[in-house]
Amino acid sequence: MGITVNAQTPVRNEQGYVLIDYDGEVLTKSTYDYISKASSRYFIAVKNGLWGYLNNNGEVVIQLQYDVAYPFNGAFALVGKNGSYHQINKQNKILNTIDWAQAPVVYNKQFLIVNHKNVFYEDGDLLLESQHYLINAPKSGIIEWRSSSDTILQYAARQNRKNILKVRNHIKSDTLFITQQGYLGLIKTEQNKKSYSIYNERAQPLAKMPTEGINPNNIRVVWRNFVYWPIGNAFYPERIYGQEVHYPMQHLSYIKRNNKTEYGFQLSDKYFNDQMTLLPHTEKWIQFNGRYVTGKYIFDDIVPGDDRFTPVKMERDWYLLNRKKDTLTKTPFKYIHPLGMNDGRFFASTQDPGSSEEKWAFVNLEENIKTDEIYGVPVIPRDDIGLFNETVFYEWDDHLNVVMKNGKRTFINNKGEIIWTNPMSKPITPQDYFKTEIIINQGNYKDVPSKSSFKKNQLSVRIGPSKNGIKVSIANTSKTIAPIVIQDGKFQTKLEYKNAKGEWEVIAFLDPSWCGNSYYPMDFPAKKMTIGQVNLPSGNTKMLIRVILEVNHETLLTSNEIIISTNGSRMRVPEYFRGYGLVHRRHGSYRL
Repeated sequence: MGITVNAQTPVRNEQGYVLIDYDGEVLTKSTYDYISKASSRYFIAVKNGLWGYLNNNGEVVIQLQYDVAYPFNGAFALVGKNGSYHQINKQNKILNTIDWAQAPVVYNKQFLIVNHKNVFYEDGDLLLESQHYLINAPKSGIIEWRSSSDTILQYAARQNRKNILKVRNHIKSDTLFITQQGYLGLIKTEQNKKSYSIYNERAQPLAKMPTEGINPNNIRVVWRNFVYWPIGNAFYPERIYGQEVHYPMQHLSYIKRNNKTEYGFQLSDKYFNDQMTLLPHTEKWIQFNGRYVTGKYIFDDIVPGDDRFTPVKMERDWYLLNRKKDTLTKTPFKYIHPLGMNDGRFFASTQDPGSSEEKWAFVNLEENIKTDEIYGVPVIPRDDIGLFNETVFYEWDDHLNVVMKNGKRTFINNKGEIIWTNPMSKPITPQDYFKTEIIINQGNYKDVPSKSSFKKNQLSVRIGPSKNGIKVSIANTSKTIAPIVIQDGKFQTKLEYKNAKGEWEVIAFLDPSWCGNSYYPMDFPAKKMTIGQVNLPSGNTKMLIRVILEVNHETLLTSNEIIISTNGSRMRVPEYFRGYGLVHRRHGSYRL
């Protein structure tokens, strides 16, 4: 039987957001405009335009006082107020103040690197103050680059130890680089030949490879035993459906032997225990532990598994593969959802799910539970789980199972029991508060009122206040159609505000497409109008705004101007979306 835990999940009711535990009991004493997913056991909470943090019990641990608050990365988080940003610890002690939204540079969850010079412990104590340049390499430690002496010091720290130890002094290196995975790499010249070497936290070299034709940022450690590097600048995605994937190994080096192997497999390391490989030039999968084939079966398809089973398909049937025993248990299902298995849970169907109305049964092997095929499995954007990273299609909730029922996001426990239903089909996220895009879709036309404030006999745009921001109305008041160029079914618009210098500055716009086919002419119907909504953050800053509409590549139309009240310090932050909740670490080369 499974173990029931008292876990916390943010959900919505008619009044706003609350935290519930595993049984659906409400933990928070009041409702909020927004509560985030947990990060380092803290939840972001927003109310009346002010941001702060809650703990697992739904209690306020950092008062709602900021214009914005970002998820904790280990012991540290970024907050913003009055146009400035602060990196704080869990005691709300300010350790660094900056002018832009840069996520904390954190090593080993407990150490904060400030301005590439200082290292603070989670309690706020300063542990290292350097006159040189400090770089975060999560897989290799803290790197001190002493450019004046062409030396590189490598520091490491143990979890729950309040100290940093020097583990190696590297000398005679031409260039250092940090791989995308966070390993320290060095370029050295020996006997007139340059080579790459990468190092772990103990300063042990994992592999050495030639530099010619290789992009060091694409070097990866896979299976914990191998290093591989593709030739040139070829890009291979690291994750699909939340799982790690690795593509054909042009070069693969076994770490302990440090020489090239002859394995021609396409490796796919799915979650933490699935060890499967896709045979090259086929669609067949086999078990492979990184050195040799471990199973006797060949599969037509697989989805991510957990530490016990991997769902696999052979011809038309789905089985559960026990990798340790190399045994198969046939399931009664024709389809298993690509989300895969997690702690004995998965979604499955006996019917063809290939439609927008697909229905799935929730299955829990640990609890011996199988529901009817009544649930939709929602597409969960990255906004919900690690905001504004690359989009994934599906993701397991940490503690509860999120499904769709009757068009509503519904939470079920591991026994398949419904414990909460959101009143809205989609939860509100900070993306609803702060948008980098202003999106006004083509269509949904209605007649222009006989008495309106639109300019007569022409195409024009007007804006007005709405409950959550502004509404944008585009109308053609003439008796003939109006030709206009649109982008992927959206009007090309920009939202501007007048800054303190009296200049108009763009704060939101339709993200331009690089595809020429995205732009095409359309005929705006005569005597028709369309209305769009733009959500803005709530606040008390008064701003004068307007909207610009691009008709073609040369003609612009300007709306009327209105004054709105909003959160002015959060209206234009270039790094907001890219940096939200992500470890800000620079990878790339540093010339010595």
